[in-house]
Amino acid sequence: MTGRAQFASSAAVLLAVLAALTAVPGCTTAPARTALPVAPPLGAEQLPLGAWRVVSYRFVGVSALTPQQAGAWVGRLAVYSHPMAGFPPDTCATPGYASTFVNVADVATDYHVRPGDVGFPGARVQRIEVRCDGGWSGPGGRLYVLGPNRLVTVWDGVFFDLARDTTL
Repeated sequence: MTGRAQFASSAAVLLAVLAALTAVPGCTTAPARTALPVAPPLGAEQLPLGAWRVVSYRFVGVSALTPQQAGAWVGRLAVYSHPMAGFPPDTCATPGYASTFVNVADVATDYHVRPGDVGFPGARVQRIEVRCDGGWSGPGGRLYVLGPNRLVTVWDGVFFDLARDTTL
């Protein structure tokens, strides 16, 4: 399959997933670019499936992105479903999800910063790893769940805050 055909196929799946999400009762979203409330993490058996939009970013430690490059991510959409995961067009077409709870201190150690720098409430956080056949490691491949409508993903050293999006 050519790159263009694969993108078209991924885009079609994305549209189908997003159409299905709008029919799910009880899905809500925080207004874009507002402070998001901190809610308890989802249970280990729950996954943050659905559409998510980047609402803000934070530099924590060393980053490969400039502020302008990081700012360009605000408003981008990520999708997490059974047939697709990631930020289109850079997605995994066969995702699996592994959920664990980790100490915030260990997250800070991974990024070579102090625990207070990561901005996660509490001492533990749910981490979800997106696993993909073929070893995909695109943006959004690791998620930290801060509540039912709030995720954080780290890419190139920048912490991106995502809010659940049901506007599509």
